[in-house]
Amino acid sequence: MAKKAKKARKSGPNILPMLVLLIIGFLAYKANPEYWQQGKLIEDWKKGGVQKVEETEIANIPEEEVEEDPDIDPDVSYDGSIKGSKTIPVNINKSIDNTDPVFGFMRTRFRVIYLVQPDSDRSKQMLDDLTKGRKEYGLNNEYIVESLLYTQADKKQRCGASEAQAFLCDVCDKKICIINPKKKEYITVQPSATAALKQAQNLSGDNW
Repeated sequence: MAKKAKKARKSGPNILPMLVLLIIGFLAYKANPEYWQQGKLIEDWKKGGVQKVEETEIANIPEEEVEEDPDIDPDVSYDGSIKGSKTIPVNINKSIDNTDPVFGFMRTRFRVIYLVQPDSDRSKQMLDDLTKGRKEYGLNNEYIVESLLYTQADKKQRCGASEAQAFLCDVCDKKICIINPKKKEYITVQPSATAALKQAQNLSGDNW
């Protein structure tokens, strides 16, 4: 009988691993209770650890140090890499730092549809059409939409906020600019949401 009892004790469940797991779980909860309470652990597990990037999130790209061509005037805008495109002058691009009002979209991996218009119901509708049209034209993963809607009273102040802002106000005013920050180039389009979206679609992928 003693041998049988001893054998039964040996074959019983080993609760030590369970205790270790409970202790680890308790410590993890104490370290970040909000993560567990809000169900984020399950949510992340369902997504397989992949986080969704919000449409408004901008991924900044570092400025590459490129050897300057002595034959290029740093203050001049030249013809770009495709028909109709123009380069952003070297000195304008160099002037952009993180205090610049255009920094957020001029240092992004996305291409930019940039609307510069007097503030009116028409321009607001155009901006809304551009924003909604990104999905319809399949541009969500490549383009963001930005704008400068000004009044006559504040145009001078807003456009003069920086060298880069003044440049973009000048070349994009009452138009729509499609900007490729990585190539440091832009193309101007007449102020029509449909025209701008179609042009952006034509320039998507490896076309620009």
